[in-house]
Amino acid sequence: MLQRYAAGDSTALDELVHAYQEPAFWLARHKVGNDEVAADVVQEAFMRVLRNPDLYDSARPFKAWFLQIVRNLSIDFLRRKKAKTVPVLAESAEAEPEIDVVEQSDMQQQIQAVLSALPDKYSELIVLRDVEGYGPDEIAEMMNADYSTTRWRIHQARKKFRALWLEMFGDLE
Repeated sequence: MLQRYAAGDSTALDELVHAYQEPAFWLARHKVGNDEVAADVVQEAFMRVLRNPDLYDSARPFKAWFLQIVRNLSIDFLRRKKAKTVPVLAESAEAEPEIDVVEQSDMQQQIQAVLSALPDKYSELIVLRDVEGYGPDEIAEMMNADYSTTRWRIHQARKKFRALWLEMFGDLE
């Protein structure tokens, strides 16, 4: 699709966005924790790809390459945000929407609490593998890591998730 777009096929852009927008959004959303910022990150990722289609190596799967761009842009956003340590005023804190606890199930809240307490390197793996359903080979490609190492890291992430779950909520009934 990217090659077709580069060759002038305008329908290829719609197909590209349709195929990869949702997984890219959820990856960015997990990393940055905000829907609007995640949408901006995904838009920027598409813009970078479309501005420089020749950077894509057709020997690699496009999805893994694109999601790696999204991941890197999300990390860049978090670094910039961390560098800008500006005091938050009470008015701006009140303006942020509160999470409606009634709408979320207890299990979802508990899972989110454990994921939030885990280091990013583990929570990201759990979200990619167990929430988004990517295989270890796809995750390895996204993270520029060896397949065996990725499988081991997923195992470690699940182990740490379970230990933290038990510490926070006890065993499942």
